[in-house]
Amino acid sequence: MDNLNTYQKKVNNRILKYVDNKKIADYTVFLEKIIQGEIACSSGLNTSSYLVGCARVLKEKRTKRKTVFNTGEILVTEKTDPSNVPIMIRSTAIITNVGGVTSHAAVECRRMKIPCLINTDKATEMIRDQEIILIQMDTDDNEIASVFRMNNPSVKIII
Repeated sequence: MDNLNTYQKKVNNRILKYVDNKKIADYTVFLEKIIQGEIACSSGLNTSSYLVGCARVLKEKRTKRKTVFNTGEILVTEKTDPSNVPIMIRSTAIITNVGGVTSHAAVECRRMKIPCLINTDKATEMIRDQEIILIQMDTDDNEIASVFRMNNPSVKIII
């Protein structure tokens, strides 16, 4: 089994975990693109690395209140509202199914300097809860980001 180690970088008082493009070059054939979304806030995202984290998928409002959300996880939800702010503060990045540049998620993420992808359509369906995902900005278009999963069980991402 191969291990792909991440490195940490402090950006805007948050610890972000990355995999460098040079390190992952041998593994790109094992990456499966799950979704694409618009970048509402790119704080901490760049084209030379993949942001790595554990996804926490929250589908219903009542589930959001009962779920234990660990610091450093990536919040994946339909949309956000003011009741989500305590969870948003602890997240590494936020991915929503709907929303535009003036949506609650986009505005709050710019204010808190958290990377945010909006308008992904089916992120809550495509991303599994507690799955390790990788987020990369596309080099062709700086307004679109892609989310990947490792589809080879013999390669483990260490976060």
